[in-house]
Amino acid sequence: MTFVEQLSPEAKIFEDRIGREISLVRFDEEKQLLRGWMVLKENEMQAIAISPDKVDQSVLEKIGVWDQVAKETQRNIGLGIQVARQVNQERMAKARAGRKGKEQYSNLPRQLRCSTPDCENETYIAPGILVKKIGLEGLDDEERMKVLEVFLKDYKCAICQPRRRGRVRNSLYADIPRTVKCSGKGCDKECAINPKNVYEQTGGDAKKIKAYCDGYLCRNCNPEWGSWLKGKRGPGKKANPENEGFPKTAKCKGCDKEVHIVPSNIRDKAKKLKVTVEELLKNYKCRSCGGVIKGKARKKRKNRKMVTA
Repeated sequence: MTFVEQLSPEAKIFEDRIGREISLVRFDEEKQLLRGWMVLKENEMQAIAISPDKVDQSVLEKIGVWDQVAKETQRNIGLGIQVARQVNQERMAKARAGRKGKEQYSNLPRQLRCSTPDCENETYIAPGILVKKIGLEGLDDEERMKVLEVFLKDYKCAICQPRRRGRVRNSLYADIPRTVKCSGKGCDKECAINPKNVYEQTGGDAKKIKAYCDGYLCRNCNPEWGSWLKGKRGPGKKANPENEGFPKTAKCKGCDKEVHIVPSNIRDKAKKLKVTVEELLKNYKCRSCGGVIKGKARKKRKNRKMVTA
């Protein structure tokens, strides 16, 4: 027994069109309103007044108020039911029209059996997907059956022939391996190579690609990679030929401190002082001893205060 029935065993309980449970108190014939209590929770209720057109005709007849409803409202309720039925019928008709006819897929299998002798796996496939997968669109029945027979004859399930996942590799790099072994003496390190760079260097020629892979050297074995830094700070770029033989440090004339120098900076400094590089290094001074070239003084900008409206 519900909470409303416990309070009033003779209460007329009904539901409106949106599923609200209401206990009828009386029908206000003058204002054409159903007055009652709406159940909110198990032990909570709220006073409510709704129009009869919010309730189905069968429900109004069951609670005994249909004859008291105005004729115009009765007509509107009847028309509303008819319109709802018509809308529902139109929706169903559109749904049926959007579906593919069964005749189109009548001769297509729903289960594909693996062609491997020792495998009996069957894979379900929707007819529409099968049509697109093997290109049956636009073919007549005879041509369709021929294409289907060839496909079913060689079909293999995902266990016997696993499908490759991910993006397909560029066809230009088909002859380029993903990894190669270093050809250095006593070094068999497996190295990943960039196919784009290899293709640009070899032009896609299979013989040049093979020669590149056979003679590949890793960074540790390659004398052209970071040879001037080996044994000091690890691998790095090869030195600029212009800087070969250039000293790495200079001795300050003022404090006798060894200072690390950059060849390009020394050249620029010598150019500004209008002396040779050799003369600058012979009379070199560090920052602490006044070796900084003073430039033009920059005008200091006064801080402007921001004015907000």
